[in-house]
Amino acid sequence: MPDTPCDDAVKQQQQPLPRPSSLSGIPSPWAAVPSEVTAAQTTIAVDVSHQVPDEPDQALAADDSKTKCRTSIASFSLTHDKEVLKTYRRMAIKTRSRDIQMTYTKYLLEIAQLYDQGNSAAKVTTTGTQRRLLAEAGYWINRLAKSGHPEALFIQGRWHMYGPPTSSEQHKVQVQKAVRCFKEAAKAGWVDAHYEMAQYWKNRRAFGKAVASYQIAASKGHTLATYKLAKILLRGRWGQRKDVKQGMAYLQQAADVSDGTSAEPAFVLSCVYADEPDRSYQRPNRDSLMEHKDVALAIKYLSKASRHGLKDAIHRLGQIYEQGLLDQPRSPAQGLQYYTKAAEEGHVYAMLDLSRLYVQGIPGHLVCQPNLGFRWCQRAAEKGLAKAEYVLGTYYEDGVGVHPDYSRALEFFNKAASKDYLLAAEKLNQPNHDHPNQSKKKYPDECLEDDEVSIIPTERSRYCIIM
Repeated sequence: MPDTPCDDAVKQQQQPLPRPSSLSGIPSPWAAVPSEVTAAQTTIAVDVSHQVPDEPDQALAADDSKTKCRTSIASFSLTHDKEVLKTYRRMAIKTRSRDIQMTYTKYLLEIAQLYDQGNSAAKVTTTGTQRRLLAEAGYWINRLAKSGHPEALFIQGRWHMYGPPTSSEQHKVQVQKAVRCFKEAAKAGWVDAHYEMAQYWKNRRAFGKAVASYQIAASKGHTLATYKLAKILLRGRWGQRKDVKQGMAYLQQAADVSDGTSAEPAFVLSCVYADEPDRSYQRPNRDSLMEHKDVALAIKYLSKASRHGLKDAIHRLGQIYEQGLLDQPRSPAQGLQYYTKAAEEGHVYAMLDLSRLYVQGIPGHLVCQPNLGFRWCQRAAEKGLAKAEYVLGTYYEDGVGVHPDYSRALEFFNKAASKDYLLAAEKLNQPNHDHPNQSKKKYPDECLEDDEVSIIPTERSRYCIIM
């Protein structure tokens, strides 16, 4: 990668970007061979993928169809809309507007990311096209960064720091170049750069500087920085005095943001309002936060986090409606809908709850479908969840949705026991004659303890733990 342009960025910041002297020096997505500006210089800055839930029986094979769809979108953009893209490209070349050129650059990155999500069947073609897209994007980022464009400086800083996820080559981290870019981007008004500087200082354990950078970013409306400050103050971390009042103010501010960045703060705030310390923060903070309990607000913010697609929030709503928690009417059918949505998005505990409901059925709403129950449990076990491995072992043991197979049952009991799952270890300590390899056609609630039938995780959610 060429040297960073950050050192002379400020003096050139207000100058319009000169037009390229010719088109020949600019990489093109339609070039016969990749440009010298390679994918190693670029990375994807924006996640543009969206997941749409499928029907329950179709969701098990949904991931492959989604990647095919992304590749199709990318192919469409470079074939059917090739002339539009060429027009857009000519406009970026001819204009002196850095903002138009930056918009075009981000479009190239988005299309390249779609190709990165494609399947391996067309890997050779997509890799070549992607490399050319990234090459042109790299050309524009270098050019815009030299002119002092704040977003280009920020993206280039991230390239120096994190490297390209789309490249198979090992990236050499260039921390000092990244820091210079972030500092210049921050001076030019790019708020995300303050957040990156906070992360840099945190990693160097310079917590005072990290907090100061978070505060600057938060004062400029950066949601994640605001949320970070909330977690720091609520627990009194990084040498800061615990300040529940200010921490709650930051948490509320982050949760009230209208876009998707508020999902995690909204979920944590809902845990506070629901008075569920095991889901959100360490128990020593409970007494100071009990005064904030408000069930209506807990449901409000939990629903907001769910609408923004936070899987833990979707799953939690399923538990609430299935069991009638937090003053909500009991509705197992509505719980099933939330479990299905969360499971389709990859939430392993939702998969396990969904498995249970398919095996048990819901009177008047859902007939028992042990085959589907087995498949959802199997999918959760494939993710490495010890509880799912244990339950899958009982399914093999008792012939739930599958032919009884005690050897397979032992295999999954062993997997779960190796992860210190006690019930699985107890199964392994029982004599073989207690588990005859014959079809019993039992449901899990006939052979599990009551606390296992509920399959409600007691593990703290990774989203809710404050720091």
